[in-house]
Amino acid sequence: MNNLFKPCLGFAFLLFGIGGVNAQSASADASAVLVTGIQITKQTDLHFGTMTVPSNASAVVLSTANARSVSTGDITLLANAPTSSVATFAISGNGSQAYSVTLPNSVNITESAGGSNTMEITNFTEVSASGNHTLSVLGADVVTVGGTLVTGTDEISGTYAGTFNVTVAYN
Repeated sequence: MNNLFKPCLGFAFLLFGIGGVNAQSASADASAVLVTGIQITKQTDLHFGTMTVPSNASAVVLSTANARSVSTGDITLLANAPTSSVATFAISGNGSQAYSVTLPNSVNITESAGGSNTMEITNFTEVSASGNHTLSVLGADVVTVGGTLVTGTDEISGTYAGTFNVTVAYN
């Protein structure tokens, strides 16, 4: 009887014991990092300054260094108020975080006395104070925006205005 018991015991060990010997488990840590959401706040508006009404289609470039120049046409730039100013935006968020800036392709500005005349702003450019679109250790940076004002041949004297959006996002 002892001879019969040993094979049965061995068979039971094979059925129930081998599974435990071959199965293994391991643990892993789980974690997450939450960062402060990125914010953008307008500090100053984009203004191309005062100029004469052109007789030909013209283009005025306003660099991110707030330097105005006529790239085409016969428009004359004046020093009268209001003077030119680049748009500036304060960026805030998680310290030392890189971010990207998205500018519009173009935007129309309309003569504000109810006229239907428009001019177009194109070739928006931007530069960050950090030089590389990275927030400081304290989570701050400033973005400066310029562009090119394109006039038609039928512009009228007046104040032209419109809006544009600048979007920032973490990389």
